[in-house]
Amino acid sequence: MLLVTGDRLLLYRLDGPISFFGAAKGIHAKLRDARPHDSLLLDMSAVPYIDVSTALTIEEIVLESRDNHRDVYLVGMTPLVEAVLRRMRMLRHLDEKYICTNREQALERACQRLGAA
Repeated sequence: MLLVTGDRLLLYRLDGPISFFGAAKGIHAKLRDARPHDSLLLDMSAVPYIDVSTALTIEEIVLESRDNHRDVYLVGMTPLVEAVLRRMRMLRHLDEKYICTNREQALERACQRLGAA
C-alpha cells in the first residue's frame, strides 16, 4: 500500500516512552522538515507512555497538518496514551476515522482518502 501512495504518505514510527519536552519538540522538528506529503501516519504502537509536553506536541502536529490540508492518523495508541490524549481533549481535533488500532487499518484509510486504493 505504501508503494501505491508514492510520496503522498509519510509514516513516522515513535518508539519508547516519550516524556520530556526536548524529545517531543525533536519529533515535531523532524516532521516539519520531512518531505512534502498529504497524509501522516503517526505509529505509536511502541509508545507505552507520553507526558503532557508530548501530548501538546502531538496536538501541535495535528493542528499544523490540518492547517496545511494534510490528514493525520494516530495509530496503535495504548490505552494509557489514548487516555492522556483524551483527558487533555487533544483528540477533539480528529474525527474517529483518523484514530486507528493498527498500521494496516490506517494505511487502508489513508489510501482511500488519497484515491490510491
